[in-house]
Amino acid sequence: MAEKKRNSSSFKLYPKLSIATVKTSTPIREDFQADDFELSESNTLNSTTTTPESHTTYEKSTIITSLENVALSDEEVGERPTHVANVGKDWNYFHPQDASSIYRLVLEENDCLKDLAYRWFNLWEEHPKDGIAFMLQFYIDVAGYQNYNMVKLYDSDQFNEKNLLKKFEHNWSQGLVDYTYLLRTNSNWSNHCKAKIYQFVQEIVIYCGKKQSYEYTMLQELFNFLRIMACSKSRPVFHTGVVLAAKCIIPLSKLYTITTEELGKYVSTKDVTTIEVANVRSLFQNKTVLVKLLGLLLSIIQKNYSCQDKQLKDMREECIKSLYQALKWNPDFFFKSNILGMFTKLLFDTNNEVRLIVIKILQKLMKNKRYYSYLKIKAADIMRQVFVHTLDMDYNIAIASIDFFTESLRLYRSEFSQTILNKIFMMIYDKYYPLASAAGRFLSSFISEMSEDEIGVIKSVIRFSKMPRVEHMLPLLVESLTDCVPELHSYKIILRLLLTSEEEMEFESKAKLLQIMCHSVIQNLTGKAIILRHEHREGEIDHHKIGIIISIILPRIITLFDMFSEDVDCIKVLLEMLISVSDQGVIIEYRTNVIQILKIFAQHFFDSNIPDVLDLISTLFYKIIANGSLKLEGSGILGKITLFYKIIANGSLKLEGSGILGKIFKQCEDDYNAFISNYEESWSKDDIIQFENILLKIKSLLKCFNVPITWALDDVEHLFSKVTKFNETLLSFNLLCGLAHEKWSLQSSLEGIHLANDDVLLKLELLRRRCDDFLDVCYKYLKIDTSNILMETAYECICELSITIADEMYKRGKPYVDVLKNDKISEAQKSLLLRFLHKFVFNVLVSDSKALKHLNMFCKAIMERGLPFEILPHVLTHYSSLYNKYGDIFDMMLTDISKIDLNVMGMVVSSTLFIEFTNVMTTGTDEAAMQNLLQQFAKILTTQSLVPTLRFAVDLAFCREENLPFLRYIVYLCNSLSAESKLFLLEYTYKTADYSKFCKHEYVLEFVMLLNSSKRKGGAVAPKGRQKRILLTSSTRTEDSRISTEETSAYDTTN
Repeated sequence: MAEKKRNSSSFKLYPKLSIATVKTSTPIREDFQADDFELSESNTLNSTTTTPESHTTYEKSTIITSLENVALSDEEVGERPTHVANVGKDWNYFHPQDASSIYRLVLEENDCLKDLAYRWFNLWEEHPKDGIAFMLQFYIDVAGYQNYNMVKLYDSDQFNEKNLLKKFEHNWSQGLVDYTYLLRTNSNWSNHCKAKIYQFVQEIVIYCGKKQSYEYTMLQELFNFLRIMACSKSRPVFHTGVVLAAKCIIPLSKLYTITTEELGKYVSTKDVTTIEVANVRSLFQNKTVLVKLLGLLLSIIQKNYSCQDKQLKDMREECIKSLYQALKWNPDFFFKSNILGMFTKLLFDTNNEVRLIVIKILQKLMKNKRYYSYLKIKAADIMRQVFVHTLDMDYNIAIASIDFFTESLRLYRSEFSQTILNKIFMMIYDKYYPLASAAGRFLSSFISEMSEDEIGVIKSVIRFSKMPRVEHMLPLLVESLTDCVPELHSYKIILRLLLTSEEEMEFESKAKLLQIMCHSVIQNLTGKAIILRHEHREGEIDHHKIGIIISIILPRIITLFDMFSEDVDCIKVLLEMLISVSDQGVIIEYRTNVIQILKIFAQHFFDSNIPDVLDLISTLFYKIIANGSLKLEGSGILGKITLFYKIIANGSLKLEGSGILGKIFKQCEDDYNAFISNYEESWSKDDIIQFENILLKIKSLLKCFNVPITWALDDVEHLFSKVTKFNETLLSFNLLCGLAHEKWSLQSSLEGIHLANDDVLLKLELLRRRCDDFLDVCYKYLKIDTSNILMETAYECICELSITIADEMYKRGKPYVDVLKNDKISEAQKSLLLRFLHKFVFNVLVSDSKALKHLNMFCKAIMERGLPFEILPHVLTHYSSLYNKYGDIFDMMLTDISKIDLNVMGMVVSSTLFIEFTNVMTTGTDEAAMQNLLQQFAKILTTQSLVPTLRFAVDLAFCREENLPFLRYIVYLCNSLSAESKLFLLEYTYKTADYSKFCKHEYVLEFVMLLNSSKRKGGAVAPKGRQKRILLTSSTRTEDSRISTEETSAYDTTN
C-alpha cells in the first residue's frame, strides 16, 4: 500500500530544526556509542547561535543554581546501543518522512539531544502554540502516524480531547504497516531509535526545570496530551503515550527532589535577603507545580501499567523500570502513591519478563536501608507474595525470587516465617542446579549470620544435613554449597575436628562431617557430585589444588577408616572419595599409603556383606590396578611377585600368584566350590546366608573383572529349583552373577570373532542364542509374582544385558547388528515387562526412588535400542496423568527420539494416542484422559514432528471403520499445522488406500474440511485495540516436582 505522506507545507511557517556546527558530547544510553551531535546555524529555530548555557530570559537570581547542571545518569537513561546503520525492515517502515520534523532530527541527525531540547524551547518561547504543536506531532510520529498533520489539527478551533480521541479511533490502522509500530519492534535500529527518543523527551523536562515555574505549564500541556494518548483504543497511540509518560517521570522526580532540597536550605536559614525571599517564593511555586505534574504522570501510569495485553508487555516493563528510577529520587512521594502496591500487583503478570523485572526491583528496594522503615511494615506481606514465585515455571524467576530472600535476610530476618525458610532450604535438593545453587546461597547467608567463625559455619552445615527426609541426598547439599561456603574446603580444620578432641562433637556429628568432607573432595576432584541432577554443576578442576587436597587427605585415610569402620555410610563415602582420588596420577607419590589402603579394604571385602560396599571395593581395586596407576610389590599377603600391573587391555586379570586381589579371587572360588559340592537339602538358614555372601562377593568382582572362576548359572538353579522366601535373595544374587558373567562373555566372544572367517555368522547366531537363553531365565523370574526381589532383579538383568548387546553390536557395524539386533520381542515378554512397570513404576504405593530407578532403566534400554520402540507407547499413556512425577524424563526421551528419527517419533506418539483412543472406545474410559494426553503431546511436538505423527495417525484411523472417530481427536493437533503442512496431509489422506471407502463418513468429512482451510487456526489477525485485563493463569509448579528424590532422577544415555 502506498504510504500517504503528511502535507509539510504548513511547517514552512516555523523555523526548521536541523544540523548545527557546534559539537557537544552527552550521555545517550549505555548501549549507544558515544556519538557526537551537531547543530547547524542554517535553518535553526532562531537566527542566533547561543548555547543553552549562555541563554536565559530571566534574572540570574531567580534560577536555582543546582538545576543548571542537572542531568540523568546512565542507569536512569538506560543501556547504550551501538551505532547502527539506517537499514532493515524496521527502518523501511518507520524512518522519518518529513525532513523538517523533530522525529527526523532525533532519529537521523547527529545532533546533541540537549541542544535540540534547547532549540525547541526557544521555538516555544517565541511561538508557544507552534512549539507545542511541533512536539505533539513528534509524539504522534513515534506512534507511527506520520501521515497525520497534528500541527494543522492543533491549530484548528475544534482541537479538543474528544475530537482527538475520535481521530485516533477512526480507522486507527490507517498508515500502519503490518499493524505494528516503532515501540513494538526489537531490531538494533529500532532499539537505537527508542533510546534516543526516550532521552530527548527527558531532556525536554530537564531543560524546563532550569527555568521558572510558568514553563511547567507547557509541560502540563504536553503531559495532558500524553494522557489523551493513553486513553486511546488505538494500541500504538496508547502504548506510546503511556511509555513516554513513564520516561518523563524520572527527570521530573529528580527536579522535585532538587527543588525540595534547595527549599530546605532556605528554610533552615534565619536571615534571608530580599532576593532569597523571592527565590523561596519561586521554589514553593515550582514545588507545587511539580507535585501536580508528578500526579498527572503517575495517574497515567497507575491507570494503565497492569494492562494484560500480551502485545504490551514492553509497555509494562518500561513503566515499572521508570517508576523504580523515579522512586530512587523521591521515595516519600511515591510510597504515598502506593507504588509498592503497583509493583506487587505485577508480581502476578502473565509475562515472565515482567515478573522477573518486578522481583529484581523489589530485591533492590528491600536491601536499601533508605526504605527500611517503610518496608519493615510491609515486609511479611511482600515475602508471602514473592515466595509464590520460588515455584515459578520459569527457572529464572524462581532463582530471582530466592535471591530476593537472600538479599532481604540481613535486614528483615525477623519477618521470615518458618514455612518460607524450610521450603527454600528444601530447594537445595532441586533437580535443577542453578536453582539449588540459589537456595545454597540463601542457606550460606543464613548460617553466616548465626556463626562466629569457620568452625561455627561447619557445625551449622552439619546440623542442617541432619534434616529429616534428605539424609541420602547429602551430595546435593554439598554441591549447592560448594561455591558459596568456602569453609567446606578447609580440610585441615575439618580433619582437626574429626581427629582431635579440641571440639566436643558427638560421633553422629563427626560421621556426618566426614561424609561432607568426602563429598567436597569428590566435587573438587571431579567437578560434580556423585548424584547427578537433571541440570548439574560442572565445576572447573584445578590440578594444582588436587595435589594439595590429596596430600592432606590420603595420609589420614587409615585413621579415618579405623574411627568409622562400623558406620556403613562413612565407609561407602570414603571409598567413593578414594575412587575419585585413584583417577589422579599424583597418587603414585603416595605408594606406601595406597598399599596400606588396599590391604585394609581387601580384608574388609571378606568381613563385609553390604552389596554397595563390596561393589565400591571392587571398583577401587579396578581403578588403581587397571588404570596402571601403581606397581605393587611386597611379601606376605602381597605374595612374591609383582601383581596388578600386567593387565590385559580389556580389564581382565590373569591370576598368577597370591597377591591381594588373587587371594580374594581364590578364596571366593574355593568357598563357592565347597558349598556347591557339599550342598544338602537340609541346609540351615545360616548356610544359605553364607552362600549368599559368597555369591554377593563374586557378583561384585564380576562387575569389574573377568574372573576365571568355575561357575555357571545353572549350578545354583539346579540346587534351588523352587523359589521360596528362604532362597529368593540367593537366587537374585545368582542371577546378577549370571548377568555379569554374560556381559564379560559377550565382550570376549565378540573380540574373538573376525569377519574374515567363514563361520562368523554361525558364531554370532550361537552368541545371540546364548544371550536369549539367559534372558529366558530372567523372564521366567519376572513371571513369579510372589517374589518382588526376583522380579526386580530379573527386570534389571533384562535391561542391562539388552543395553550391553546394543552397545557392543552398534559400535562393531552392520554384520553384527543384522544378527544380534532385537527388533521385536514376543507378546508374552512385552506383557511381562508392562506388568512389571505397572506394579513397580506406575503404582502410587511404590517409593519414588525405586519407581524412578526402574523407569530410568527402561528409558535407557529404549534409547540405547536394547528394547524395541513398540513397547514405549504403552508406557507413554501415563505421560499426562503422571507428568508431575515423570514429566521431565518423558520430555527428555521424546526430544531425543525426535532428534534420532522423526518417523519413529511420529510412530510412538500416534500409537500412544491410538492406544488411549482404543481404551476410550472399548472400556468407556473418560475422554478427559485422552484430551489431556493430546494437550501434553502438543506441547512437546515440534513443527517437524507434527506431520509424521499425523501421517501415522491417519493410517491408524483408516484401518477400519471403527477407528474413524480417532480423526476427531487428532484434529486438535492439526490446528497447529502450517498451510503447506495441511495441504501435504490432505493429499496424503486422499492417497490412503481406504479413503474412497470412507470418504462420506462424517469424521472424514470434518477432518478433510479442516485440512482444506488455508490458514492456521488462531493465526495473526488485526488487533482491535487494547484487551481487557485478564487474570493470571497458573505459572507455578507443584512442590513435589521440585525436589530431587532419586540418584538417577533422569535417564542418562552416556553412562
